[in-house]
Amino acid sequence: MRDHASPLPSPLDGLQMHTGWFPGVIGWVAAEHGRYYARHWGLGAVFEAKVASALAELVQRYNPETDLLLTLTEHDRIVASITVDGGHDTLAQGGARIRFVIAAEQRQGHGIGRLLVGQAMGFITEAGFDRAWLTTFKGLDAARRLYEQAGFTLTEQCEDLTWGVRLTEQRFDWKRTD
Repeated sequence: MRDHASPLPSPLDGLQMHTGWFPGVIGWVAAEHGRYYARHWGLGAVFEAKVASALAELVQRYNPETDLLLTLTEHDRIVASITVDGGHDTLAQGGARIRFVIAAEQRQGHGIGRLLVGQAMGFITEAGFDRAWLTTFKGLDAARRLYEQAGFTLTEQCEDLTWGVRLTEQRFDWKRTD
């Protein structure tokens, strides 16, 4: 897979946007998820391992026509990432799937999440998807606001103990309206 890098306009000057795989991206996304969710939500090794294996599986079958791995770097260090999975399995579950949305904690609250979700939605629209979905859990309020601003609506929620901690998993769906 080729890496395409381009500079971003302010207020995110200094960041570079990359699409596709490049060395270290899978490890960074898994590690950043592991650190953040262990610190703030008590999630452990099972969670981080699942992120790593699911992202590795996506990268192995990556098709730039239907999938997006978007990463932001600053001074050659990764600071944020998001994916769109447009593979057959996700389509059967309701359209393209947004996954692995994460920004380094020191970069949160600076518009990176809005940029990532906006880029993902642009990709979903340009790729011709009529529907998209994502899962998250209750309590990630800033992320929920971003998803709702992008047109996603909460369609399901249920209690889950998969990660060893009681969480309320939520599913958000988006449908093209034009």
